[in-house]
Parts: sequence; C-alpha cells; structure tokens
Amino acid sequence: MWLYLFTGIVVLAHLEVAFAQIDYSSIINQSMCTWEQPRVNIIRDTIYLDGGYLWWQLGKSDGQYGIPQSGGLDNRNGNVYELSLRLPFDTKSTNLTKLFTQRSQTGELASSGLAPGYRDGVMFANDGEYIVYGGATALTDSQAPPPPDRVIAYEAYQWGPEKPNWKAGFYYRSLPSNVTTFVTDGAGVSAPSENLGFYFSGMHAKDWGPCWDDNESANITANTLVTVDMSVMREETWKIDTLPDDVPGRASAELVWIPVSESGILIAIGGVIYPESWESHNLTASQKAESKKTSPTFMQTLPVYDVANKRWYMQNTTGDIPPQLTLFCSVVAAATDGSSYNVYIYGGYDGLDLKDPPSDDVYILSVPSFTWIKAYTGEQGHGRSGHKCVKVYPDQMFVLGGINIDPTRCVGGGIIQVFNLNSLRFQDSYNPEHWSPYEVPALVTAQIGGDSKGGATKTAPSSWNDDALRTVFSSKYTKPIQTYYPYKLASSTSTPSTVPKPDGNSHGSGLPNWVGPVLGVILALIVIAALVIGWFLYRRRRYKSTYGSTTSDGANSRMRIFKWISGTHVSPPRGSTIATSTELGANEKHFSGGTLSDGGASGRAKSPSSGTYEAGSLQVHELDSNTGGRVELATDYNSAENQSPLRQASYSPSLDGVLSTQDQQPGDRTSATSSNDSRPSRPTHQHHHSDLSSPLSDISEDPTEDLTRPRYVSGLSDILVSPEEQKPEPLESNKSDERE
Repeated sequence: MWLYLFTGIVVLAHLEVAFAQIDYSSIINQSMCTWEQPRVNIIRDTIYLDGGYLWWQLGKSDGQYGIPQSGGLDNRNGNVYELSLRLPFDTKSTNLTKLFTQRSQTGELASSGLAPGYRDGVMFANDGEYIVYGGATALTDSQAPPPPDRVIAYEAYQWGPEKPNWKAGFYYRSLPSNVTTFVTDGAGVSAPSENLGFYFSGMHAKDWGPCWDDNESANITANTLVTVDMSVMREETWKIDTLPDDVPGRASAELVWIPVSESGILIAIGGVIYPESWESHNLTASQKAESKKTSPTFMQTLPVYDVANKRWYMQNTTGDIPPQLTLFCSVVAAATDGSSYNVYIYGGYDGLDLKDPPSDDVYILSVPSFTWIKAYTGEQGHGRSGHKCVKVYPDQMFVLGGINIDPTRCVGGGIIQVFNLNSLRFQDSYNPEHWSPYEVPALVTAQIGGDSKGGATKTAPSSWNDDALRTVFSSKYTKPIQTYYPYKLASSTSTPSTVPKPDGNSHGSGLPNWVGPVLGVILALIVIAALVIGWFLYRRRRYKSTYGSTTSDGANSRMRIFKWISGTHVSPPRGSTIATSTELGANEKHFSGGTLSDGGASGRAKSPSSGTYEAGSLQVHELDSNTGGRVELATDYNSAENQSPLRQASYSPSLDGVLSTQDQQPGDRTSATSSNDSRPSRPTHQHHHSDLSSPLSDISEDPTEDLTRPRYVSGLSDILVSPEEQKPEPLESNKSDERE
C-alpha cells in the first residue's frame, strides 16, 4: 500500500512541476488558431457556433507566440459562441477572437448530460431557434454517453402563438423512437422558409450505438435522410427515411437547399466513402484505391431530392468538375430573376491523406444547367478543411474556422475570412453598412448566358437523367423568404467586453492558470492524508504488539466497549507482576460472543455453567499489588459473611492466572454470618433470552440453574461479571472487611 501511495505522490509532483513550467503570467492575449468541424448556423443578425476542435494561440508579453494549445472539444464546458453581424472588423488588424461572445449551455442544462463536447453534426435553424443534432463526443470514464433520443434547442426568438412567460434560452427536445442522434459526419442544411432541417447520410456505429470521437466507433455508412419540421414552436416533428439503392451514402459531403418547385429541392455534393480522418491509421492501399475510384463520382453525378414529393433523382454534371473533396463548405446565391442558382463551394481536401495541404479553391455549380465553373484559385497555405460557410449578405460569405494540415498551424488569414461572391475575391474587411445585391459573375454567365442580373439562356443540363426532374425545376417557388439585412451598425464599434478564453478542459501542455494551484492543493491533501493514515497504522501495530491480536476485529470492538462499561482499562505500572496477554499463552480466555473461548483454535470452550449472565452493577476494585495471586476484592456481597442465597463460591488463583470457581448447589448454602444479620439477600434473576448477540443479553431463563459468573481476563486486570441487577448500597470503610 505504501508503495502505491508513494508512487502516486511522485507522479502528481512531476505533473505539478510540468504544469508549473508554463508561465501564464507572461500571456497577455489569446486568439483562436484553428477550429475544426464546429456546428454553425445563422439566426437573423447573429451567427452561432457550437462544438468542434478549437485550438488557441497564446501571445506573450515579449511579442512572441507559443505553440498553439488545444481546448479539446470546446463545448465540453457547454460553450456556445455568438458572432454579431452588426460589428465591423478588418481581418488584418482586428483581434477576430474578440468579436465572439460566449454563452454557456450548462448554466441552464447543467445536469442534462446533453451538452458534452461534440465534433461535427449539424445545427438546424429557422428564424427563431436552432437545434443541435448528431456529431461525435469525447469518450471519458467520468461521463456517460448522452441519451440517443434527446437534443438541445436554443430559442432566440418567439414565434407562433404568444407564450406569456417565454424567455430566450436552452430547452430540451425529444426524438421519436425510430430517430437517434447517434450519427455523425453527415451533410446538414436548413430551409428557414420551410421551417425544415435535413441531415443526409454520414457515419454511425454498430447497432446505432454512441459515436465516440475515437476514430474507430462510427465506421458504418448511414443510408438515411433525417428531417425535422420546426413549424410549431416546441412541437417539432422528426422522421427518418432510407435512401434508395441508387443514392450512395458518404461521409462529410455538403447538402444545399434550392428554392424551386413547391417546397424546394436538396442537392448532395461531394464526400468520400472512407473518411480518412476517422481511421486510427492511414488508409490501406486498397481503401485508397477504392476511394479514388468511387469518391470522384460524388462530384460528377449528384443526388437531387424533391422535398414536396419525397422523390430522389440522380443528375450528371458537366464543366470544370472539382476533384474528390470532403470537409469543404457551401452557400447558395440566386440570380435576381431566378434563372440560375449558383452553389459556391470552398476548401476541403481529398480525404486520402491528412498531411496533404487542403484546398484554397472556389468552385461554382450553376443549376439548373448543372455546370461546374472554377471561380477562384487560391494560395497554398491559405486553404482549410473542416470549416463552415455562412452567407451573411447577398454578395458576401463568411468562412469560419477550419484547419490547415494540423492544428498547430493557424489557418491563413485568421479564424474569419470574407469572400465576395460578386468579385470572386477574399476581402480584408467587413462592415454591415457596406453590401451589394448579388450579381452573377462573368465567369458564370460565360457558361450559362445572360448577365449579372440573370437572364440565363442555358437552363437545363446537356441531358436530364430523368425527365421528371425537368418538371421539378420548371415549377416556381412561391413562398416568401424572410431576410434580416441590412444589419444595423452596433452603437459602439468597440469589441465585446466578454472575451472568449480557452476551454478549461485543455489538452496537451496548454493548461489554464488554475491547474497548477489546484493540483498543488490536491497533492498537499494527499500527503496529509498519507501521514494521518500512517500514524493510525503505527498506533494500531503498536497496540497489537502490546496486547496481542488473537481475537477477531469484532471481538476486539466488543471488548473495548465492554471494558469501557466496566471502567477497568487501566494500564499496568512498569515493573508490575501482572501477566500480560503475551504471557498468558495458549490457555488465555477471551470473552467473545457471550461465551468464554480459548485463545487457541478450539472454538467455543465450555463455560463452568451452561448459562450466561448479565454484567453486574457492582463497583470493581483494583487488585492489591502486594497480593501473591489474583483474587476478587471484597464487597458487601462477596465477603464470607454475605454470600448470595443462590450460591457460595470459593475462589483461588489458578496456575494460568485465571480465577477458577467451585460452585455449590442452591440447597447447599453455608453461611458464615450470624443469625441476626439483617442485610437483605439478593433476589434471583428472571430474564428472557434476547436476539442480540451482545454478551450482556444472553440471560438464562432457569433461576435454579447453576450460575457461574463469566469473566474476561486481560493482561491488565480481571473483570468480574456479577449477575446482580440491584445496585448495591454504597460501600463503607470497615476495618472488618478484609480482602480474600
């Protein structure tokens, strides 16, 4: 035990020293470095970001920057970040991290178990609320997996019938029995005008169990489409549909919603069959070969879903088709006249090797012509994967988060980038007062005809895979699409007062300030506890070496109580001739379980009589140290002239130091007192057996039975147990009372 305790103290001491090596006093600022696979959406004038891997860059007072530190799955403490679209910034001069504010889910759902850190998944949103769904969470020993049938929603605004006591905040949402949240790396999209959200394919674990962020558990491709209807506040409806055989599932694709036909259509773009980021090792040669063969087709032939009619189509594309891509982002921009809908995709990588630099290119898919156009060729080192894109104005898209090869290399340009959909260039600044209507870029009109306002002449692909799809695109979408721009400039252009900080559950060496002091306190408590335990063990060992350990722990406990009752725990003086427990040897008698037992292994020994009796209430006198043997001190009742009417017993020291008795029958009473003695004799006992196992409760029912006082012998003194219940009169000092 001491070895384990010492080892634990040494390990903790080394940990404290290691943590102390990080000089947090020199850190003067922190900024978001990389943010991989968060869940993101927009409600009116605010962007919400949840979960994902977030790494921080720590700035020092000497102007240097340390190696980026991981905040782990940043939502592990329930952190949700908000980015107001009313704040202007410059990507080269503004501290972009200070634009974000934090909101904690765990403040309102602290014991729900629904707000652990998630990587990936989707954030469904309409104009009033968002719901987080799916994703993989960290595998820990201290935390049970989240329930499969409950999710969290954040109600930012009220809609529908008035709710008198409503306030913004987080709320639970329940899923039906056939829908589970245990799915990740799917493609999600929201259609606010329809109050609908969709999650396409992805990965799940065996038997649809929890998706752990361990690169191994979720390794089965999901062939499902999950739909949530958010039309009625707090009464969302969920359903899950199986994909048809000709619509292949995949991981980390993009799903877009386009306003055509009655309720719009969905188009799934890209993705891979083997998500290399999920493998605990690199893809095998055969897996790479199969991915290179199959995954590029996810850019060439696209699944199209008619929402109103619940029907899938497959449609070929033409033009400058992108290579296989995964973990990229997308937004949709519509021509003013609706003659074309242009899907912008940015970044990502091929899903074959994480060490390959991610893409910094922008491609446009123009529908209904299903034509690909490469719109922007980026710079190496500026690309990213695992990021999200949000269209904040008709002409501007925000690129949020992402990672470049590994998290220790901060993404080029910062955690926020702004891409202009009209000029097809990244711009250095954002101002809510500066925006323009969407104009179809010249690169696109060169392929589909028309001009910047629309008027496309190519409104169909070179051939339809299914003529029914032509009908879908020919039908106009008539429902209004609410917009909330232009955004009002914040009254103060200063950055928010609440500045995000690295998560308290940091990994690696980037631990927060409180870790060292807390571990120091814990280490001190462990050392103190070890000293206290050692002191008690030392006292216990010393006690055993002095008084022996032949009785059980239970018997020892009972004897300590019994000795306390009798008041005879007196330590022998040095040089005393009283025998100790080690001197008594194997014939020592012990009081255990209401009977006398030998110190040996013989079990229960026979007592001088078959009955056991209640401890007497007589005062116990100390032995005369000058006495040659052990004898009972004289009392009013055991003196020769006052023997009990029930019996007379003569006592003589035995060879082993235990007092022996010679009982007489009640009818053989011999009195040494005169016939004129008026002192009362003790009455006989009438007791019933008790169910308790205490030595004081096993009382004979037969008053005529031969009574012998059981006694306990220790190395210190003899305890004589009397059967009397009657308290004796106070003893008087009488020279005639002599010790036997």
